[in-house]
Amino acid sequence: MQPLATTTITRSFQWGIAIILASDGEIPDVDPDAAVSVGRSGLVVTVRQEADIPLFEGDFDWAEVQITVRWLDGAPDLGTRRSLFDGTLSTPRGRFSIGDADDNVKMSTHPGQTRVVVSVDQDWPTDDHHHESLLVDLAPVGHA
Repeated sequence: MQPLATTTITRSFQWGIAIILASDGEIPDVDPDAAVSVGRSGLVVTVRQEADIPLFEGDFDWAEVQITVRWLDGAPDLGTRRSLFDGTLSTPRGRFSIGDADDNVKMSTHPGQTRVVVSVDQDWPTDDHHHESLLVDLAPVGHA
């Protein structure tokens, strides 16, 4: 299926979390032991913290995370990916922001409610919540 739009964010995340939030939504309380913390209008997904990278010959480098967001008009196809979250969020204005306290990207989505599927590569260890790459699918509600 061809996405209506695709956005890829590649940057460091100082706080070790990525926030997916409907406009005017509330950030859910973060469970530090969970890969995803869920609220009515937003998610917090744990990602690799920016300083979480070894020094190489004394030279410091920030760790980066890649988040690809696809706005779909039908059901997402996970293929060889494993779902971290698959649920519905309230999106009354049809707008999302994806980022953290330092910066975020705004993106259109389905007004009213949006099915959100956050996935990782199926080979990513289930006990490692420091994700380096996420795929976030935004789909209309009712498409399984």
